[in-house]
Amino acid sequence: MKVLVRNADTGRTGLSIVPVTVPEPGGAEPFVLAPLFHEAPGRWIMVKCAPRANAPAYPFVAGGESFIPSAAPSVEGGQSARVSLFAYNVKGGSTLELEGRLRGLDGRDAGDVHLVREGKDESGPGGALRLLCSFRPDGQAKGLYSLLVTVRDRESGTEAQSGIPVEVR
Repeated sequence: MKVLVRNADTGRTGLSIVPVTVPEPGGAEPFVLAPLFHEAPGRWIMVKCAPRANAPAYPFVAGGESFIPSAAPSVEGGQSARVSLFAYNVKGGSTLELEGRLRGLDGRDAGDVHLVREGKDESGPGGALRLLCSFRPDGQAKGLYSLLVTVRDRESGTEAQSGIPVEVR
């Protein structure tokens, strides 16, 4: 996807090109959506209405609690943040392992991070496996990074990766 933004006042422009992967419908290959960082409580007000017939369920639920995904995730160095992963075509349980790595904006590896599953895996919308995780960067300098998450099934050897920009403060 290509996005071109122009500031009407100054005429400055910016271009971003981002690869978009769309899995085959009903495919067997594992796939994981970009990690969803939970917005800190109290920054937004969530208003819920009475459920309507045939309306889809609110998709952003972890551990039985609704959350608002962060549009620009950031976390204090050494502090934990809650992250939800939605994985497709994978089995939950003890054969599933997670790996988190940070990369600098220049693409260079910035090291491992703590990415640990919390609680029980849940079924999500469209057959997704919902994984509630704790993310903690340790030892990385302040700055902008890309968090690369790998979901791997040790039993079958299959894996899927996804990433998202994150700021370490």
